[in-house]
Amino acid sequence: MRYFLFGILLAIALPALGKDSLRISFIPVFQGDTIAPGKSIPYLNQPLVFDVFRFYISNIRFQQKGKITYREKNSFHLMDFSNKKNMQLTLPLSKKDLQSDTILIHLGIDSTTNVSGALGGDLDPTKGMYWAWQSGYINMKIEGRSGLLSQTDSTFQYHLGGYAAPFSSLQSLRFTFPKNKKLNIVIDLFPLMEKLRSTGQSNIMSPGKNAVQLSAFVSTLFAQQP
Repeated sequence: MRYFLFGILLAIALPALGKDSLRISFIPVFQGDTIAPGKSIPYLNQPLVFDVFRFYISNIRFQQKGKITYREKNSFHLMDFSNKKNMQLTLPLSKKDLQSDTILIHLGIDSTTNVSGALGGDLDPTKGMYWAWQSGYINMKIEGRSGLLSQTDSTFQYHLGGYAAPFSSLQSLRFTFPKNKKLNIVIDLFPLMEKLRSTGQSNIMSPGKNAVQLSAFVSTLFAQQP
């Protein structure tokens, strides 16, 4: 009986082990140097420190020749650079999925989810990424320290979000489906710091025009690694 049960379990396990999967990794850098919480990086001869870098990705879809072939259910993932594992996710793949040529991802949380009220899992308000029902979810948080961005206490805070028109900050990302089933996405924050230094704006803490514009700019910094 014992061997019979073992055979059943093995028969179930083997197909599962043989399934393909897609690994998506987000890699935040500053001029090629990987960033980490509290890590000091030289920036124009002054120290730059990122303390918080978190963002939502959602609505992951596969596409083949312009047609959606796969849509992840309950597709909400909170990426957090405080732990490398929290910057990766794995999706199961079918043979049909392997024929896909494009991956589509939303950067942020859509309006339908926002008006549904705070939810659980990665959408739980205790994650610190929810303002209130009027403002909804924070799509991205970037916090740190640099005398170049703030002349007062040297801190900067950018909480980007907003779902209601005309201040919807949701962004769309598009990548080529990787043949090796490993999608590495580099996020270089150097252009962002350069832009913010030129504007002299050290914080954005609510939905609005500035949040929309900065969200659109940040989305251009997500680049697929060859």
